[in-house]
Amino acid sequence: MDYSPKRFMNGIMSGARGVLPLASIVVLMLTFLNTAPADAQSVEEIFARAERLYENKSYTLAVNDYERIISVEPEEEMVAFCWLRIGMCNYHLGEFGLSADSFDRILVEYYYSKYTDEAAFLSAKAYFALGDYPTSTSRLLRVVYMGEKSRYYERAKRGIEDLLDTALSADELSWSLDTVQPKEEVGEFLLSRAREQVDEERYSLAMVILYDLSERYSSFRFSPQVESLLERVREKLAPLANRIGVLVPLSGDYEVYGRQVANAVTLAVQEYNQKGIGPQVEVYLLDSGDSLETTKMSYRSLSDINRCIAVIGPMFTDEAVALSELTEMSRVPLLSPAAGSSDFLSGGEYLFRCAMTNRLQARVLAQYAYDQLHLRRYAILYPGTDYGMELRDEFKSAVEKLGGTVVAEEEYPLADYTDKTPDYTSQVKKVKWSKPDAIYIPGSYDEIILLAPQIAFSHIPAVILGANGWDEPRVARMGAKYVEGAYFTSPFFQDTQNPLARQFITDYTSEFREKPTYIGAQAYDAARILLNIISKGVVSGEEMKNSLSEVVGFGGITGRITLRGGEDDDCVKDIVILTIKEGTILQVN
Repeated sequence: MDYSPKRFMNGIMSGARGVLPLASIVVLMLTFLNTAPADAQSVEEIFARAERLYENKSYTLAVNDYERIISVEPEEEMVAFCWLRIGMCNYHLGEFGLSADSFDRILVEYYYSKYTDEAAFLSAKAYFALGDYPTSTSRLLRVVYMGEKSRYYERAKRGIEDLLDTALSADELSWSLDTVQPKEEVGEFLLSRAREQVDEERYSLAMVILYDLSERYSSFRFSPQVESLLERVREKLAPLANRIGVLVPLSGDYEVYGRQVANAVTLAVQEYNQKGIGPQVEVYLLDSGDSLETTKMSYRSLSDINRCIAVIGPMFTDEAVALSELTEMSRVPLLSPAAGSSDFLSGGEYLFRCAMTNRLQARVLAQYAYDQLHLRRYAILYPGTDYGMELRDEFKSAVEKLGGTVVAEEEYPLADYTDKTPDYTSQVKKVKWSKPDAIYIPGSYDEIILLAPQIAFSHIPAVILGANGWDEPRVARMGAKYVEGAYFTSPFFQDTQNPLARQFITDYTSEFREKPTYIGAQAYDAARILLNIISKGVVSGEEMKNSLSEVVGFGGITGRITLRGGEDDDCVKDIVILTIKEGTILQVN
């Protein structure tokens, strides 16, 4: 292509956007030729010299001249072209990172430029040279998105095909596909690539493409072909009956909980394999990550690459619900060991939980307080979190159905850990004025340690009630006399007399040098439920889903468990009510 100044200006005046009016041409020429600090001739000379330097492979000197032209801010098409040339110079110099940055600048800041397709294609080459194959694929897909009008359309398609054949993993491909907006032409191209992958029996990559088409291209005319091919691949990628996935946080803020789940599942599988009562089971552990996109990619790996028949996890309700569409497509059920929110119920038939729900624990405690403690007037002090607000609503509903009265509801601020003694005086006073028989506080253990003394100092003659957020030895130890006589709920008690649970605690402590928490206990029960089903000869995810739906009264270390027996077919399990007496946590039910 001729990039001479004369040809460049001709291109501006008769470009893709049509011929400009004469007045606009005059303004454009004045803008370009009279920009300080250089005069018209000097800018043209600099550009001509930069082009000569580029042709003579004096790339470093050429970059200096292109940057000088950019600094005087001429017409934006010229700026876009100079960035294109700078990227090409840096590519020839082996500075692939700088090269990619220059091309990407055009894609972001000058996306309307006639150089966009060339910038996207050259950006793909730069990222390929850097070994960043997902981003390279993403840039090539952007060229495909531009359609056949792009000079690089066919070359971009061939580049994607080569990357699929040689470099891309399933996770990397999934990321690349998500970076491009759906378009008929892109979808048809991807569908043809999926067919090729199926014909070559590369089912994992085919499944990634088909999932993306099924999720984001469902309204396009080729959608029935996608679903037909997806069904064909599912038959080829049937899960293996002796594989269980675990999808929990193995890094970040919640790593400690994820490790507890992983440890408990590993222990359960070891015990099962030693007994030899069924096929030897393998466990695949993956990090759910710090974003829903990472969680989705990890689930896809477990279902489509590792071919697990079921997955234990994820930890949190929002993650599980976000995976619901994928579970329907892969037909590999999830069994969460910790998700407690009622929002979980929107997740569909492949989502299960082996966890104490917020609704159930609030109702069990309300029933105990009303029937056994004969309390009638309740105040609720709650944190403004999803957990706190849901338990507030569920407890209030349960109390009122029993005939009790909620006389006060006060939200307290979350503790600022730069100040270990936040002031709850206002909230506590309002509770005192309501004259409650009991105060329900669905908060975490560190909040209770701060709140309980202020309630005691206000001389409120009320029983304090709590939720599973209290289930931490420090509540009894640090709360001391201020939490004496309080009651709270938990799915598991460390000092239980259940022989199966006591053996679990002994084995877990011996294996991992720490005592298990209730999260680990629920994960152990989840694993035992899956292993029990596997031992009976289940051979598909669909069969696993059906068998999970039929789990009734399973004898776990956390009590009896029914996965589909509660309200709205939710999990029902035994719940422990604990109290604090003389600094010791005791079970009362």
